[in-house]
Order: sequence, then structure tokens, then C-alpha cells
Amino acid sequence: MTRTHDWLGFSTADARAFVRASTRGFEAPSLGEAFFEGYQAALLHLFPDTTPDVRGALAVTEEGGNHPRAILTELVPTDAGYSLRGQKTFVTGAPRATDLFVVAREGERADGTPKLRVVRVSRGTTESAWPLGVSIRELPKTPFAPEIPHCSARFDDAAILCSAVLAGDGYLEFVKPFRTVEDIFVMAAIAAYLVSFLRDAVDLVDADVRIERLLGVIASLDALSTRSASAPGVHLALAGSLASMRLGLEGIEPVFDAHPSVDRARDLRRDLALLRVAESARRARREGAMRALRGATT
Repeated sequence: MTRTHDWLGFSTADARAFVRASTRGFEAPSLGEAFFEGYQAALLHLFPDTTPDVRGALAVTEEGGNHPRAILTELVPTDAGYSLRGQKTFVTGAPRATDLFVVAREGERADGTPKLRVVRVSRGTTESAWPLGVSIRELPKTPFAPEIPHCSARFDDAAILCSAVLAGDGYLEFVKPFRTVEDIFVMAAIAAYLVSFLRDAVDLVDADVRIERLLGVIASLDALSTRSASAPGVHLALAGSLASMRLGLEGIEPVFDAHPSVDRARDLRRDLALLRVAESARRARREGAMRALRGATT
């Protein structure tokens, strides 16, 4: 563990979620596992009241998408608290989760927009059964990063205690910032994994230059992790960090071909497609941030 911290430049006493994402990504056996560790660290950052042993999954997407108006899962008041009913069509990590953070509507505002809340549904350990009324169904594995499990989740009047409903606006305080937080933490974990992959091939052409660039990416993402996830400047800086990561991977095929671990190189070649997931959403975020900055007045 100390050697990992030395490689990435962190103190062993630094317990931040970002350090967890980076160090566990560095030590991960595959790119998919690095993603999963970054995803967990992002949830820990978003929900700081959770303990580090929690394995979470954010359940947002439904048949109509993940826009607030598409959320039809309902949180209905009862004499004992609430009842949760509805279905999520795509939840990352749920088969390995101890807790689902479910986005549900609790009525509507005066303008007709849904009032969204986040509900914590826990099964205690990954070996425990989900509470009555909660069922998950694992989806087929993706052609890349098959270690990352996905599922659908159904809630049939599952009983929810008042204490399990998180305070705050479910969309503005959790769902919207998570899109940025997830990119920062997951990309840090992936960059750290790539550093460890290239470390084993440091004698190959350009491997050292790629390591330098990726360590710079991790440092820039670390700085962004402490800033507002809604700030246009953060969105543009994040876009710049991801562009630097892509530069670090350009022309990497010769490294794959000569890497001492044939299996690891084969799997990484397959799994790099993971970096292109949600690219259109990132591009839209960048364009929106640029418009915001150009329209700002001094």
C-alpha cells in the first residue's frame, strides 16, 4: 500500500475518497475493476455520511431515461413511513452492492415538475437478501469490462423508514452533480490503473512519457475533486483533463504488443471502449459550460 501511495504521491494518512479511487485503481486487476473502485469512491464523496465499507449503486435510469420528468418511481407516504414502488431499468453495480440509492418522486411542485428524493435501500451485506418488495435482475454482460455488473431493479411497495429518505433535492443535490463527480473519480481510478499497466512496461518506447502525462491527469483531477461540481470552469477543466488522458493513449498499440503480460494487454485493449461511454453527454456538458462562460459578465 505504501508503495502505491508513493507512486501516486499521496500520504498514507490521507483518507479522502479521491485517494481511495486512485490507489485502488492503481492496484486493480483490470480496467473494469478500476472503474468499479472509482465509482464507489464517487458515491462515498456524494454521500459522505456512508461508511467506507458500503458498496453502493445509484439507481436513476428508467424506461424514459434519467431526466427528472422521466422518473416515475414513487415514494408514497404511509402510516409507518413510506412505500417505494416503480422500476429502474439500468443500475450499475447493484449485484455487488450493499445499498441502493434510489431516486424517486415525492409528488410535484406547483409548476408541475417532480419533487425528487433519494432513498437508501440497504441489505446490510452483499450476501444478505434484499428487503421485501425489492428485487434485482442482472443484465447481460457488456462486451467490454465484463467485471462491471448491471441490473434492473423493481420496487413493489417496499417499506421505507423516514430515516432512509435523504434530506435535500434529489436531482439538484445528488443526480446532477454525480455526472461530474463520477467522471472525476472514475477517470482518476482508470488513469491510475493505466499508470500501473505502463509501469510494468516502462522500458518500452514512450511508456515513461505516457506515465508522466497520466500522473499529471490524476493531479488535475485531484484538484477538481475539491471544487463545485456545477461550476462551468470545473466542467471545462475536466474536459481538458480527459483530453490529456486521450493523448496519453494515442498510438499505444506497440505497448500492448510488447507488454510482458499478454493477458492484461489483451483485456485492456478490449476494455478501452469503456472510455467512450457517455461521450455525447460529456460533449454536451462541455458545450454548455463554454456557453455559460462566454455569456458571463465581469
